[in-house]
Amino acid sequence: MGGTGAAPERAVGRTRTRAACDDVTPLVPHVVEARHADASAAVAAVALDAVARQLRPAAATFFVADADGRLTRSIVHRAGSPACVVATVTTWMRALRDADPLAPAALAGVRRGVATVDDVGGLAAVVADNPRLGAAYRAIGVVDDARLLVRHDGRVVAGVTLWRRLCDPSWAPAQLELLEALQPLVEQAYLEARQADRIADRLPGTLTDRERQVALLVADGATNAEVARALQIGVETVKSHTRAILVKLGSRSRRDVAALLHEPQPQPQPRPDDDAATGRRLVGTLLRWAHRRLDGVAVGYAVLTGRGSVVHGEALCPLPGRADGGLLAERARELHEALCAPAFVRRVVTDGAAWDVVAADASHPRGARLAALAAEAGWSRPLVLVVRARGRAAGLLWLARAAGSDLPEREAIAELRAMRPLVEAATGPLLRRALARSPRPSGRERTALTAREWEVARACVAGATNAQIAEALGISPGTVKAYVSQVLMKCGVRSRTELIARMRRR
Repeated sequence: MGGTGAAPERAVGRTRTRAACDDVTPLVPHVVEARHADASAAVAAVALDAVARQLRPAAATFFVADADGRLTRSIVHRAGSPACVVATVTTWMRALRDADPLAPAALAGVRRGVATVDDVGGLAAVVADNPRLGAAYRAIGVVDDARLLVRHDGRVVAGVTLWRRLCDPSWAPAQLELLEALQPLVEQAYLEARQADRIADRLPGTLTDRERQVALLVADGATNAEVARALQIGVETVKSHTRAILVKLGSRSRRDVAALLHEPQPQPQPRPDDDAATGRRLVGTLLRWAHRRLDGVAVGYAVLTGRGSVVHGEALCPLPGRADGGLLAERARELHEALCAPAFVRRVVTDGAAWDVVAADASHPRGARLAALAAEAGWSRPLVLVVRARGRAAGLLWLARAAGSDLPEREAIAELRAMRPLVEAATGPLLRRALARSPRPSGRERTALTAREWEVARACVAGATNAQIAEALGISPGTVKAYVSQVLMKCGVRSRTELIARMRRR
């Protein structure tokens, strides 16, 4: 993982607004514009949607800070006309520009994921020490007294600011706990998105923002249907964008786009154990959030190949202080193994693109067994969240809730569905890296490439056609075609483009 402090100021929409004429005021776009900008801005929009749904502030802004702690971008999330919202929040920021007690530079000593004005002495003390700040708060009618922090290399590089009306009560401890639970997801998603931005920077500036998004998906081997599903646009629109991309890049095929964006990188890539630890931390984060929000008591996850095999997965069960904690953990493992049955996993891969959250016992071939396992532990029937990466089902996350929960199941499903974009943003890169490292199918299929298959695979990655490979190796094009089919099967991919992306990541 990695990330730089300030995101590049690529255009985020035709109506983007610069808050003021001087150099110290950040770029202030609306969240609607940010969704179609670079990867980090799109993640910021997803994070703002999640935070706003959970805490319902008067407004929320996602800020990006440079190495000196100055804001370089502040994406706005608030109900109302985008132009009016940006103008209003710009006024607030200008009023607090030189006196904000929660400026990134002032939070260097705060080690928690969430900072409040209490961390710098409390609102009353801060206002008493700075009457000008108090006057500014009264003039604008709001106060920015809570921030979710994103850190990289020990400093605050980004985060979410919550704006509260002065007439409203202060944030309750339970609200701040929810914000703290969201912080690891937001941090992981943003830092991974900055990695994607650096890859996208290899694309020429002649591509539009939407074409850049399509190019990244195409380079990862996504089909037209998967790109359309991921970006929520039509298939014909995807085809039109792809044609424009190939023309602007001077490329002949989608494979050329993959080769351009997946050049081997000198910087060290995350190790498998690093990714596993990060995945476990994120799943634990979701469990804590679900425990507070949905009465969640157990959770599990699985990384899936495109052929319906489980690459990695595990179950987590909280309540370690309970006397029956060991029994509950065993029940969680049994439930996880039942949910990861091959027939159900293949169905998730095949039909999961049309799912978001489903009740496991209604979709699983052994639904009665799942319901019985959950009932034995005193849990409700598990809910399954399908996690997509690049438009296709690449993982599943299941959640069991306390059977006596006062929250109706339909509301729990709605909450999980609303969290899915943030979960996908945070876990998508981990899923893709896990698949790149473990592309082998399960069952009786042979997984080791022969020496000749390696030659063919390397030639495919170099962009050679079947005829060129045949000439270079002294074999017939038909034999090459058979070798290519074997390579794709053994590596668990569907196309040469996906093979290029996967092998270059490895």
